[in-house]
Amino acid sequence: MAKRAAEKAGADIGVSTTGIAGPGGGTKEKPVGLVYICAYINGDVHVRKLNYPGHRNIIRERAAISVLDLVRRLVN
Repeated sequence: MAKRAAEKAGADIGVSTTGIAGPGGGTKEKPVGLVYICAYINGDVHVRKLNYPGHRNIIRERAAISVLDLVRRLVN
């Protein structure tokens, strides 16, 4: 998703997130709070699997901050 986002935007960097923010939808294998973030930077793909506690809005906010922080760390 991140690669395609960059391609569609004509950009060098693209980001994406996916996961289960809740309140429902979680399973034993994929619990609420499971999030994958991805940063595509100049042809390189960087993926992280994360697990966050909390409610839906908190999980979504943490995922967004985490993917932006990943980009910041990779380009600096």
